Amino acid sequence: MLTRDLTEHAIIAVSTSAGKDSQVTLDRVCTLAREQGVLDRVVAIHCDLGRSEWAGTKALAQEQCDIYGVPMYVISRAKGDLLHQVEHQRKKWMGPGSARFCTSDHKRDQASKVITQLVTAHNMKLWGRATAPKGTPPVKVLLCLGLRAQESRERAQEPVFKRDERASSGVRQIDRWLPIHDWTTEQVWGKIRETAMPYHRAYDLGLGRLSCVFCFYAPEEALLLAGYHNRPLLHEYVAVETRIAHQFKHKEPLIKIQAKLEQGWMPPVGVAAGSAATWMECGGGY
Repeated sequence: MLTRDLTEHAIIAVSTSAGKDSQVTLDRVCTLAREQGVLDRVVAIHCDLGRSEWAGTKALAQEQCDIYGVPMYVISRAKGDLLHQVEHQRKKWMGPGSARFCTSDHKRDQASKVITQLVTAHNMKLWGRATAPKGTPPVKVLLCLGLRAQESRERAQEPVFKRDERASSGVRQIDRWLPIHDWTTEQVWGKIRETAMPYHRAYDLGLGRLSCVFCFYAPEEALLLAGYHNRPLLHEYVAVETRIAHQFKHKEPLIKIQAKLEQGWMPPVGVAAGSAATWMECGGGY
């Protein structure tokens, strides 16, 4: 089990999507912080995806944070939600790599704004000014993410701890830590059962991930499940897909998902929580 000295960081930020990996990461970080006497340095960041995320996600993230007495900062993209960006700005859907602007624009960049606010507040408390005196070392921030090696080959190769040079500056030093990188899905669910922490109902419906309702990484089974339980949102996505003349997923247009549902597709019976469909999750809000 991964551990770390948290006392060297002035700010400890947990990025939370309210998903299973985020909530277990929150538990792990808060447990360590309490043991080390720095629980007061822990905050959570939730990047609100608006229409694109499952109903109740933000409220659940807040409930999970309240259990540990951790303040949660909520932020969303000021220039519009994901569907607005796709239709009116990008004119196309997301994709792997650099085309995954759902993560970069709506999660990573937004979380960075909150960290800037936290660093400013820290300096105000310490120095009475937004920036520290010249020559003062940068504020050390530990960003904790619920990414796990088991999720994908790409994530298995992620370092457990690294300096985020892109996000760091002379004012702040951002270190990224993956507290549950070596955990299995079974260990994650075991911890949730042990702590009796509330989790999202989407898992009980059979989904293996709590990312956007409709994720381009998701297999057909997951898209059908999501569409079955979110018909109005599916209609919105299909309408955008039609207007921009660009398929949501290569060879997997959402209009095809909509058609299967209209033809009477039904969810499988007796599916265990979180077992029906898995894919790489953008995860943890960053």
